[in-house]
Amino acid sequence: MEMLKFCNLALAFSLELCVLIALGLWGFQVAHNPLLKVLLGLGVPLLTAVFWGAFLSPKASVSVAASLRVMLKLVVFGLAVLALLFVERPTLAWTFASLVLLNTVLAFIWKQ
Repeated sequence: MEMLKFCNLALAFSLELCVLIALGLWGFQVAHNPLLKVLLGLGVPLLTAVFWGAFLSPKASVSVAASLRVMLKLVVFGLAVLALLFVERPTLAWTFASLVLLNTVLAFIWKQ
């Protein structure tokens, strides 16, 4: 059982990295101006990582209630799903959403 719990934590970290990749992909594809592509492609993931580190990470500098943390995480993951849908990757978007749901349910059950 401990190995499954560890795998769920590893999945959570992988999903967090996938958020940054999805938002970066969106940023590079949404704009037509090359400078704007770079700003969005690098800036949006960077701002998301700073937000995650400040509010949602296990060692966050700002303490938030557990229920609010879960809702904010789902919003960030939802934005990644929307970003993947926007760049016409629906299979990847729904696979990602399914993994987020599985990970969230298991984290709740195992109090992770």
